[in-house]
Amino acid sequence: MDGIAAADARSVAHPADITNWDAAADLIERTVERFGHIDGLVNNAGVFDLALPQHQAEAPLRQLVDVNLIGTAQCGVHALRHMVAAGSGTIVNVTSGQQMGGTAAAIYGATKAGVAALTYSWAMDVAEHGVRVNAISPNAHTRMADRYAEFLGAAGNQNIGLT
Repeated sequence: MDGIAAADARSVAHPADITNWDAAADLIERTVERFGHIDGLVNNAGVFDLALPQHQAEAPLRQLVDVNLIGTAQCGVHALRHMVAAGSGTIVNVTSGQQMGGTAAAIYGATKAGVAALTYSWAMDVAEHGVRVNAISPNAHTRMADRYAEFLGAAGNQNIGLT
């Protein structure tokens, strides 16, 4: 936040559990209270877990769905209420190439496919109100890619392609 202040910009920190409807609403409301409106939302919160389907456990499955899909949807819904009323705003949802499927990443990929579906539908639903909804699907070498490669190696699946 020091860099933001050095640029003579304003910011506010507000930790929130976006899997909770009221907490997601409070996050957006705090933004509106602090700045008077909300111009944009980048839905980038997410978790990543790998499991072959026969080894999938309930807790990580629920966390993936709750954070990646439900959290994204909840923050978006609350932000869109303000943006539609104001007649402007932009949401950028972060998805992943894993939405097309990948070894041991079915649940993660399904959540990201859900984010893509939200994006397409919301874009159509709010365009007439001057609000834009787009998605990005980053492709970079990150810790997530390292973890995926380690998982594939540990599982003896080195010949399975990364998608």
